[in-house]
Amino acid sequence: MIIYICNFVRGTIRSPERETLAKHISDIHCAVAGTLPERVHTLFFDDAPREGINGKSLLLFGNSFCPITRAMRRELVARIARVVCESAHLHPQEVTIDVSCSSIPHRVYTKVPNVVFAPYSLTKYDGPLALATKEKPERAIREQEGKNTIPMMCILQQAQMEAGEVAKLEASIIEFSMRTFNAPPDIDWLIVPEGYGFKGETRTDLLALSVNPNRVLSTQEQDILMKDLLEICQRAKISNGGEIVVFCRS
Repeated sequence: MIIYICNFVRGTIRSPERETLAKHISDIHCAVAGTLPERVHTLFFDDAPREGINGKSLLLFGNSFCPITRAMRRELVARIARVVCESAHLHPQEVTIDVSCSSIPHRVYTKVPNVVFAPYSLTKYDGPLALATKEKPERAIREQEGKNTIPMMCILQQAQMEAGEVAKLEASIIEFSMRTFNAPPDIDWLIVPEGYGFKGETRTDLLALSVNPNRVLSTQEQDILMKDLLEICQRAKISNGGEIVVFCRS
């Protein structure tokens, strides 16, 4: 599975272009990496400042949870850059695009229909987007050890849950963090507006939850932690079912 997150200046990519661009990105990734279309999620956020981020009008970063070689990464970046510039009518200097690169396979377990249990270890990434976006650079992740909060990220579709259900999910995450790490979570909520998230060429129903532990965890501890997170997400009332992915940055 791969998640592409695209931040852009509002008005750069309009509604029909988002759907078309998501399909192009999915087609390219499937052709290069051999992934199924339903495993390629593209999420758009038009919250970049008007002057751009580091002078860029559009930032696109793909985090792959399947093996990606350096040669595949180069091809993905080149081909996606071309289609982004064409679709958004942007000059190449106005965009920054990168994809995580890993040759290490990750374990994926299917527990219940439409739910994926994925105890992933995210690839180290210290490219330009690590400093340009909300993502903390790897240096900051290492420095987290010993701090009194647990960085977590939750990707949620705006139309999936009611406000009260989100509050219950947050309360469960806080309880989990205190019980597991004896520290409160610092949750980065990425709420995808309706019509801004795609799976292949259809609307995505992804709920993704990640955690940055404040200590080194054994494989067995990671599995237990991931199962707990999965159960927390399953207890949340997600409209029309939906795909759930939980992962751990080790």
